[in-house]
Amino acid sequence: MKQLSINLIACLILFLPAVSIGQSTIVDACDWENVKKDAKKDLKPYQYYAFKITKITFSNTSFEKEIEVPLFMDADYRFVFNTMGLPQEIKVQIFNKPKGNPDRKMIYETTSENNQFIFDPQKGDAKNRIYINYVVPASKSGNADKGCVLFYSGSKF
Repeated sequence: MKQLSINLIACLILFLPAVSIGQSTIVDACDWENVKKDAKKDLKPYQYYAFKITKITFSNTSFEKEIEVPLFMDADYRFVFNTMGLPQEIKVQIFNKPKGNPDRKMIYETTSENNQFIFDPQKGDAKNRIYINYVVPASKSGNADKGCVLFYSGSKF
């Protein structure tokens, strides 16, 4: 039993440095603290309603990440997206219903090319929820690079 413990410790000592070296090529571009002030400024004249950071890890395959945003039916909204914390471009799609709903309609679509953009949904676009899809392509670098999308929502009644 003692020999097994010694062998296990020896393997861990040899293996752990290799794991940390392999992960050193992963880039995490998410620096949301430095960009949130600019995003919040673009809410005006709307009052701050919600804030969400969506972490994204790029992989060898493309995928979609959907977030749900609750809404008050009698309010006007402004959405501000900041994608400066991403190592590569993604698509942002906004829908009136969740994935899988046969009556789902796309309300808005753009790419993250501009780093920060605003969308003001119309009251009739959705009832009490709106669904934001981040369409993430496969990693260009081949690594599991990380980043984030900063989302601010403002409302006025």
